[in-house]
Amino acid sequence: MKINKLTLYILFILPFFSSCEDVIKVNLNESKEILTIDAFINQQAEKQVIRLSLTSPYFQNEATPPVRGATVAVTNQTGGGVFQFVDKGNGNYEYQANNPIGKVGDDYLLTVTYQENIYTSRCTSNRTTVIDSIVYEYDEKENNPNSKAGYYASFYGVDAKGKQDFYWIRSYKNNVFVSNPFNINYAADATRNSTPGLLGSDGLLFIPPIRNRITDDNDPFQKGDSLRVEIWSINSDTYEFLRQVEAQMLNGGLFARIPENVRTNISAQNPANKVLGWFCVSEINRRGVIIKELKKGEKGKG
Repeated sequence: MKINKLTLYILFILPFFSSCEDVIKVNLNESKEILTIDAFINQQAEKQVIRLSLTSPYFQNEATPPVRGATVAVTNQTGGGVFQFVDKGNGNYEYQANNPIGKVGDDYLLTVTYQENIYTSRCTSNRTTVIDSIVYEYDEKENNPNSKAGYYASFYGVDAKGKQDFYWIRSYKNNVFVSNPFNINYAADATRNSTPGLLGSDGLLFIPPIRNRITDDNDPFQKGDSLRVEIWSINSDTYEFLRQVEAQMLNGGLFARIPENVRTNISAQNPANKVLGWFCVSEINRRGVIIKELKKGEKGKG
């Protein structure tokens, strides 16, 4: 009986694999909970929400614990006024704005007091631009098994001219934020090239990858759905924050990078108290449309 070299190799290494059956238990030390502050608010005369939560163990498949009993305030240091955010008992702190809390160019201070510790952050509100229109059409996605049939939309708008601007484009389906990581949508002028001083896309129409990223391929719009698009003004630091968040959320596959801590612009009065999160006050522009039934090849517009 002849035995080839491959068979001999397998017979040789089998004892080594069969002897590696000991179960190794790794005790992971539970890390200290860290306060996380999600403070993206805008200058519209509407309810503003800042969310406070605590970090949880990496392998804990549960929602992060909400923070109750904190004091949250935003001060307009340019136009004056201190805006107190009310603890709703679920981690959300709300301010019902009957009037805008400020205007473009105003400087803001966030102050959070929790368990006798103080956390602060500062930002300046920048200008945004206008959404000219929203268009949509029905797509069967016959040649793309990874996408579903439905109505796919795009928005049209032009970057504000004169200097480098940064934007966060958010879309909502039936008033629910489209939160798929693949739909994180931000821009530097009309593109995603944030090279300092580069104004090559200044004042131009947003490029297709930005215009088209308002529809979730896994959950496209259907007849009767509402679609709302918002453009939030941000600064260069917030732009880099969103880019880092996107990179970490989509990090995987053969060429995955080593995970890294996401930056924060919030600081603790006592450096020993760590804090995560981001503070930004934005001017926003929004436009919406109700999806109507269309024949193949037709386009709807709003």
